[in-house]
Amino acid sequence: MGQLLAVVLLIGAAALVVAGIAGFFRFRRLRRFQRLDANYRAAALVCNAKREVRAAQHREWRKV
Repeated sequence: MGQLLAVVLLIGAAALVVAGIAGFFRFRRLRRFQRLDANYRAAALVCNAKREVRAAQHREWRKV
């Protein structure tokens, strides 16, 4: 009975270790995606701002 309990506890501990390692890699992957997404959003904001400036200039030129 004591050996069975030890085996069950060992399997449970191994499962927790594996789940912890998997969680670490999942978190790392998520952080990389968030960083890439933030860079993409920043680039898109700059691109849209430049486009808006060009459109405003074009509207001003058409008024003249």
